[in-house]
Amino acid sequence: MLIIFRFTSNQPRIKETKNGIKAHVLELWLFRDDLRIMLSAQGRILRLNGRYLMLAIKPMLVLIVPMALVLFSLEDWFGYRPLHPGEVAIVSMQVSDGAIGLLESASLEANSGLTVETPPLKIPGAREVDWRIRADGLGIHNVSMDFSGHRMEKQVVVSQGLVRVSSSRLRSEFWQGLLHPSEPSIPPQSGIERIDIHYPTRFIKIFHWNIHWLLYFFAVSTVCAFGLKRMFRVEL
Repeated sequence: MLIIFRFTSNQPRIKETKNGIKAHVLELWLFRDDLRIMLSAQGRILRLNGRYLMLAIKPMLVLIVPMALVLFSLEDWFGYRPLHPGEVAIVSMQVSDGAIGLLESASLEANSGLTVETPPLKIPGAREVDWRIRADGLGIHNVSMDFSGHRMEKQVVVSQGLVRVSSSRLRSEFWQGLLHPSEPSIPPQSGIERIDIHYPTRFIKIFHWNIHWLLYFFAVSTVCAFGLKRMFRVEL
């Protein structure tokens, strides 16, 4: 991120703008008894802040693409955690508008390590059918959906450690490859839009607080950026 910011931003202009802001902040302190000078300095600080934001727009726009790819990849690792033995989760299958009839014939089977606890719950208004499953043993398991003579599988991960989980299997090959590359996309002719495993949300525990991984990621990234900016000769 630092390297991209360095080569896509106007570094001399950013440094000049930051020095101007520091100078006017010092002016506020030195002339704190002169209201006219203080108001004038505050106005110049606001103007320079606006310039600084404009200078940061170009590198931030360039950073959006690589950052989005990184965040999409990390979501499968840190967005959700795998099921633990004994825990339950909901399996959802959503069909397309022209395939509502698939809900009537849909059934779910699980291999050893998982138990299907409920019959299908059909929700025609949402074009969805749900089941509840229970994790019995550690490992990477599969649930199989049978409908109208066809079979579709979805991976279910049961683990105590930090492993990648694929929460969804999508019909769009593009979004499947981008968001959940560990599983293939759903064949377009199947009539199924998506299959979801509702894994528990993963939090990072810091002292007594449960922190969402995105907050942790951006906090650590910001600290590292300011700590390493001199090494990479980057003006932020």
